[in-house]
Amino acid sequence: MRGKADSDLLIGGSTAFDNDQTALIAIMREWTSGHDLATRIADLSGTASRTSFNQRLNGNYFLRMSGPGATVFDDYVRNVLYVRDSLDWWFAGENDKLKHG
Repeated sequence: MRGKADSDLLIGGSTAFDNDQTALIAIMREWTSGHDLATRIADLSGTASRTSFNQRLNGNYFLRMSGPGATVFDDYVRNVLYVRDSLDWWFAGENDKLKHG
Protein backbone atom coordinates (compact mmCIF):
# COMPACT_ATOMS: atom_id res chain seq x y z
CA MET A 1 0.00 0.00 0.00
CA ARG A 2 1.59 3.25 -1.09
CA GLY A 3 0.43 6.80 -0.61
CA LYS A 4 0.83 9.54 -3.16
CA ALA A 5 2.78 12.78 -2.91
CA ASP A 6 0.35 14.46 -0.52
CA SER A 7 -0.90 13.44 2.91
CA ASP A 8 -2.42 9.95 3.01
CA LEU A 9 -4.46 7.82 5.39
CA LEU A 10 -3.44 4.16 5.12
CA ILE A 11 -5.28 1.32 6.85
CA GLY A 12 -3.78 -2.16 6.63
CA GLY A 13 -7.00 -3.88 7.64
CA SER A 14 -10.66 -2.95 7.88
CA THR A 15 -12.85 -0.44 9.68
CA ALA A 16 -16.27 -0.50 11.26
CA PHE A 17 -17.22 1.94 8.50
CA ASP A 18 -16.24 -0.05 5.40
CA ASN A 19 -19.89 -0.37 4.33
CA ASP A 20 -21.07 2.97 5.71
CA GLN A 21 -20.83 5.59 2.98
CA THR A 22 -21.97 8.41 5.28
CA ALA A 23 -19.18 7.63 7.75
CA LEU A 24 -16.54 7.30 5.04
CA ILE A 25 -17.54 10.63 3.50
CA ALA A 26 -17.38 12.32 6.92
CA ILE A 27 -13.94 10.83 7.64
CA MET A 28 -12.64 11.91 4.24
CA ARG A 29 -14.12 15.38 4.71
CA GLU A 30 -11.92 15.84 7.78
CA TRP A 31 -8.89 14.13 6.24
CA THR A 32 -8.98 16.33 3.14
CA SER A 33 -9.72 19.53 5.07
CA GLY A 34 -7.17 22.31 5.28
CA HIS A 35 -6.31 21.36 8.87
CA ASP A 36 -2.72 20.44 9.65
CA LEU A 37 -1.82 16.77 10.17
CA ALA A 38 -1.84 16.92 13.98
CA THR A 39 -5.30 18.51 14.02
CA ARG A 40 -6.72 15.98 11.55
CA ILE A 41 -5.35 13.07 13.57
CA ALA A 42 -6.68 14.52 16.82
CA ASP A 43 -10.11 15.11 15.26
CA LEU A 44 -10.30 11.68 13.66
CA SER A 45 -9.05 9.82 16.73
CA GLY A 46 -11.29 11.80 19.07
CA THR A 47 -8.37 12.99 21.20
CA ALA A 48 -8.54 16.71 20.41
CA SER A 49 -8.96 18.99 23.40
CA ARG A 50 -9.07 22.33 21.67
CA THR A 51 -12.23 24.41 21.57
CA SER A 52 -12.70 23.93 17.84
CA PHE A 53 -12.97 20.13 18.27
CA ASN A 54 -16.73 20.64 18.17
CA GLN A 55 -16.28 21.94 14.63
CA ARG A 56 -14.55 18.81 13.33
CA LEU A 57 -15.77 17.64 9.94
CA ASN A 58 -15.92 13.92 10.76
CA GLY A 59 -18.89 14.22 13.11
CA ASN A 60 -18.87 11.35 15.60
CA TYR A 61 -16.96 8.95 13.36
CA PHE A 62 -13.54 8.17 14.84
CA LEU A 63 -10.63 5.95 13.85
CA ARG A 64 -9.23 3.98 16.79
CA MET A 65 -7.34 0.70 16.69
CA SER A 66 -7.62 -0.20 20.37
CA GLY A 67 -9.84 0.18 23.38
CA PRO A 68 -13.58 -0.18 23.82
CA GLY A 69 -14.31 2.23 20.96
CA ALA A 70 -12.07 0.48 18.42
CA THR A 71 -13.16 1.04 14.82
CA VAL A 72 -10.00 -0.04 12.94
CA PHE A 73 -9.28 -3.76 12.88
CA ASP A 74 -6.28 -5.89 12.01
CA ASP A 75 -7.05 -8.36 9.20
CA TYR A 76 -3.93 -10.41 10.10
CA VAL A 77 -2.89 -10.38 6.44
CA ARG A 78 0.64 -9.19 5.75
CA ASN A 79 0.55 -5.75 4.16
CA VAL A 80 3.45 -3.49 3.30
CA LEU A 81 2.67 0.15 3.98
CA TYR A 82 4.97 2.74 2.43
CA VAL A 83 4.62 5.81 4.64
CA ARG A 84 6.09 9.27 5.10
CA ASP A 85 6.20 10.14 8.79
CA SER A 86 5.64 13.86 8.34
CA LEU A 87 2.65 13.53 5.99
CA ASP A 88 0.80 10.25 6.49
CA TRP A 89 -1.30 8.61 9.19
CA TRP A 90 -1.35 4.85 9.16
CA PHE A 91 -2.86 1.89 10.96
CA ALA A 92 -0.66 -1.19 10.74
CA GLY A 93 -1.59 -4.61 12.02
CA GLU A 94 0.49 -7.25 13.74
CA ASN A 95 1.75 -8.82 10.50
CA ASP A 96 2.14 -5.57 8.57
CA LYS A 97 5.45 -4.05 7.63
CA LEU A 98 6.12 -0.31 7.48
CA LYS A 99 8.60 1.13 5.02
CA HIS A 100 9.50 4.74 5.65
CA GLY A 101 10.57 7.03 2.90
